[in-house]
Amino acid sequence: MRAALIHALVPVSRAETVVPQRAAHRLFTLASIGGVTLGVAVLIIVLSVMNGFGDEIRQKILETNGDVDVRSEGASCTTRRR
Repeated sequence: MRAALIHALVPVSRAETVVPQRAAHRLFTLASIGGVTLGVAVLIIVLSVMNGFGDEIRQKILETNGDVDVRSEGASCTTRRR
């Protein structure tokens, strides 16, 4: 009776406890790799979009005409073309 109780409480071999640990390690490893991959992909996409947005804003600012044109004396009045 006592041997049956000990056998029920203690695993028969170490292999019985190693298999679930390996599965857990594999799961955590795959989740970590997936998280890093997703993070890097999102970072690349955000940087690309922000670069394009910055270029667009810079272009809009350069295309605007001011309210006042300052010219030197004797300069002819010409119209600007875009």
